[in-house]
Amino acid sequence: MSSIDQLTPAVSRGLGFLEDHQHSDGHWQDFSVPFESDMWVTAYVGTMVSEISLGNTRPMAERSHAWLQQAANRGRWAFADVAALDADSTIWASRLGEQLGFGISSETLEFLHKHVCEDGHIAMYIHEDFLERYGEDYEMQSPGWYCGHPCVTSAASSLIGLPWRDRVVRALSLAQQSTGSWQGYWCIDPEYATALSIEGLHGSAEYAKNVEAAAQWLSRRARDGAVSTAHFPQGSAFATGFALRGLVMAGELGPVQERIGTWLASAQRPDGSWSSSAALLMPNPHMMRLNPLLWLPGNRKRTHWETIFLDQYRLHTTATVINALWRLLAAMEQKGDADPSAEGAEHQGIRQ
Repeated sequence: MSSIDQLTPAVSRGLGFLEDHQHSDGHWQDFSVPFESDMWVTAYVGTMVSEISLGNTRPMAERSHAWLQQAANRGRWAFADVAALDADSTIWASRLGEQLGFGISSETLEFLHKHVCEDGHIAMYIHEDFLERYGEDYEMQSPGWYCGHPCVTSAASSLIGLPWRDRVVRALSLAQQSTGSWQGYWCIDPEYATALSIEGLHGSAEYAKNVEAAAQWLSRRARDGAVSTAHFPQGSAFATGFALRGLVMAGELGPVQERIGTWLASAQRPDGSWSSSAALLMPNPHMMRLNPLLWLPGNRKRTHWETIFLDQYRLHTTATVINALWRLLAAMEQKGDADPSAEGAEHQGIRQ
């Protein structure tokens, strides 16, 4: 198994990188599309950090949560202040709140409930979001953006405070592909939606076969230690991190996880980060289902809707990887291999 002496310092250095890039008021910024995200990125990175029990992760997460409460629009959040309110940003802000011990407000629940589609999936946007942000003259009809998305639904599936969570989880189970994976809409890497779906489905005998099939798919994807993608043929740290997260959540601990942990630790940059590989899509608003072929690398002329946006500051990728490595360390501890909080806690500003 990957050594505790190798993995714990890697998590600590990654946390140090995130701490160094957290603004004094508690928020993070990343992804230029062309304006940078603050609310969505802060909610996501804060959630990833809040799930790690090492050093001063709790204060880091609490600062991000406090900033989000100040930035909130009646219990709702957006990619950034200039963007329309959306379900995914609100889901991640809610996940951070739950992780820190806070409930989900009635305003937040009302907002999210409006985004639940007939089939039980959750849409990123509804037309009302754009009307509220841009006014009555806004005429954009977006059947693709207004339908349910597995990547958004999977992120919500583990929210304990959702009164309709059973409906969401059921919808996810029915959306699983024959490969065992889930394909997202806004995130091109299926490892993202697959790992988050495992998180929402695991623990229930009813969905045990779904989780097993998903874990088998992730194992195949990362059998050599890294998930190779079209854009990152030598290995995507983001996709690999989610493969590891999903496998650990499914209760898998073996040679594949060893290789993933070793590869991720060796891929860490000197500053504690991992190279940008979290890929955000802006599909054509009329596209009902994602066509991954449109985003394959190549020199052909591309439209605005065929552009992949990466986390240029490496925050999304780094937060994903250290969260996955921490889960691996916790699983090793449970197995009796090591205590992940015992070593490597002091590094780049991370203190016990």
